[in-house]
Amino acid sequence: MSKKHPEHERNHGRNTFAEEADSSDDTLKEDFSSWESDDDTDNRDSGSTFEQNRARARASLEKRRKNREWKIRARKKRHRQIILKSLLAILLAVAAIAGILTIRRQAKNADQQVSRLAQAAVSSNNVETGSISASEAITSGSAAPEEPQAAVTVTPEPVNQVSLVACGDNLIHQRLYEQAAPRSADGTYDFGYLYQGVSPFIKEHDAAWIDVETLINDVYEPSGYPVFSTPGADGQSLIDAGFNVFSLSNNHVYDYLGDGIQATLDFWNTKRDQGIITTGLWTPGDYSNIPILEKNGYKIAFLTYTEVTNNDEPADTPERVIYMSETDTIQQQIAQARQSADAVVVSCHWGVEDSHDVTDEQRAAAQNIADWGADVIIGDHPHVIQDGQWIQASDGRQVFCVYSLGNLVSTQEQPDELIGVMLDCTLSFTDNGNGTKTCTIQNPRLIPTVTDYGEGGTNSHTVLFSDYTEEQADAHGIRENNPEFSLEYIKGVLETNISGDFLYLDNPLKDSAAEGN
Repeated sequence: MSKKHPEHERNHGRNTFAEEADSSDDTLKEDFSSWESDDDTDNRDSGSTFEQNRARARASLEKRRKNREWKIRARKKRHRQIILKSLLAILLAVAAIAGILTIRRQAKNADQQVSRLAQAAVSSNNVETGSISASEAITSGSAAPEEPQAAVTVTPEPVNQVSLVACGDNLIHQRLYEQAAPRSADGTYDFGYLYQGVSPFIKEHDAAWIDVETLINDVYEPSGYPVFSTPGADGQSLIDAGFNVFSLSNNHVYDYLGDGIQATLDFWNTKRDQGIITTGLWTPGDYSNIPILEKNGYKIAFLTYTEVTNNDEPADTPERVIYMSETDTIQQQIAQARQSADAVVVSCHWGVEDSHDVTDEQRAAAQNIADWGADVIIGDHPHVIQDGQWIQASDGRQVFCVYSLGNLVSTQEQPDELIGVMLDCTLSFTDNGNGTKTCTIQNPRLIPTVTDYGEGGTNSHTVLFSDYTEEQADAHGIRENNPEFSLEYIKGVLETNISGDFLYLDNPLKDSAAEGN
């Protein structure tokens, strides 16, 4: 019977993987001794046989030793891997625990900070019952405070700006109200389609001005050029599109004489509860009623004058226009608006129809209006675009003037009459500390629009130039008689007649979204 190795006895239970190797080694030695004994018993019949057996035994022993060493190394390697994996698991667990503790500590700090803010608010008498609680102000996922906190009223930062957009002529030709009739579900008219392409941008502004070139009313039957009467549904569509300031003073205002004036005033009076104002018509001899739109705590006065009317002033008119030639009246009215409002916007129905050239009379009138106190001057009537410029007033103020915005909507048949611009700017206010405020015009931009329609003026609507495609231009109904009309043609008209300092060809909606982010 084989004898166990002494070293094996000492290491039993500690190096189990070595036990098997040592045991096999002892067995091999016994076999080797047995072979020697047998050989001696047989008197070593053959010396060569003995040596061969000895060699085989030694080779076998060496092989088993190598196998034993390989097994030892393999098992050690597996043990190391197990140890490393265990250490990694422990490290991950420690990191997770540390993260949880950090989150709890931050939550506790947030609770303490909110508590301090609430206590400070109480001490400064800024507490209001029913407002958002301090605990609700904690970031989502943090622990709630142990004790109820006082309610805190957060006062928003004051807004010292008013955004303004102004659009050109809203000229409702016969084809436009004929297209609006079948779009209505109640047998009246639906003009909303006309403005869908620009409405999102209009609605971004506090004040949105437009020249209403036709008499909007619910009394007269609809009619187009040369004597215009537009269904009241168009006025509501304009309000729905985002407009809240409507200029009524233009060459078509007397198309239906005094009764027409009364009809359009009656219509607009039914809409004033929607937060709109009109400008351009005044009671004869009483020009002190200044139309004012209040936004963000600031009062903006809107005044409108016209060079001409197609009919003489009717004797029975309830209200009348003020002509550009009535300079004393205009000066006095602007001065009164200056006292009543924080900013004054003046619009002028002037210039030569279908001409991109600004006349000397326009420039002289603009300088006077700036000197008298206007902050912004808006021009319309030519049906095509004219440039904008800064005008230095006599008191040093910088006044922005755009001489013509062109048309917003129409079915006119000259290519340039289908290209308009919208004035986009910001009125920024500084409190002078004496009850008055200074208005500064910031970032004036002229944003192009295109009136698109199909063959025969069908499906007419206005879109931003930045959204207009070459395919749409190629399919425009005007190309039947004006094949030169294209996206490149439109861009050429814009760049030729509007200064690069003010022309903005990119999408203003994307620009606004980027600023919001």
